[in-house]
Amino acid sequence: MKRKIFSLSLLILFTFLFSCQSDSGKKESDPMTQFLGMFNGSASQVAFALEKFGASPEIIKNDMALYPFKNPKIIKKKGNCYLVELDIGIAVKIYEICWKDGKIVKINDIGLK
Repeated sequence: MKRKIFSLSLLILFTFLFSCQSDSGKKESDPMTQFLGMFNGSASQVAFALEKFGASPEIIKNDMALYPFKNPKIIKKKGNCYLVELDIGIAVKIYEICWKDGKIVKINDIGLK
């Protein structure tokens, strides 16, 4: 009987310890993930994401803001640049997006897939 009570006490203790862990060990998502996470099929949302993460007026006013992108997919990462596929419904556009200090510093329109 004592063994069962001891085992049950340990089980409750471990359950409590693991359920009370803080989120301090969780890693923040990188800016590229946050940026692409804002793409919901609305051109205005893409424009908002560019404003939030753009390092310069040229980036903020990039023609990406004209498209209702959804379902973003990172194809490749090289250094601080990402090659991404962005769905516009009737086609998929490919862009190279480069970052520095959490801001977009360059966007190249590679073309259609």
